[in-house]
Amino acid sequence: MEAPKQRLFTQRNLQEIFILPGKKTFQTSTVDKTLDNIFLHLQDIMRENNLGQHNTHAIGISCGGPLNSEEGIIMSPPNLPGWENIHLVK
Repeated sequence: MEAPKQRLFTQRNLQEIFILPGKKTFQTSTVDKTLDNIFLHLQDIMRENNLGQHNTHAIGISCGGPLNSEEGIIMSPPNLPGWENIHLVK
């Protein structure tokens, strides 16, 4: 049986925030291959949960640091060779 989606409401604007159950992990290779794999799976996850541009305002990810989280930049994590100054937010 599928776990129910959790719903949170922020105090600032009371917009509904969905937290999807479970998490996906991706084997890391080159920057391009890894990001392509993430985006491919992201499309599947969104489709499975009836999410699209009309009802999705932000997507959160996690990565080891150092990071510039305000600008969405992976700076140069020691365990991810070749991942220097990767801009994830445009």
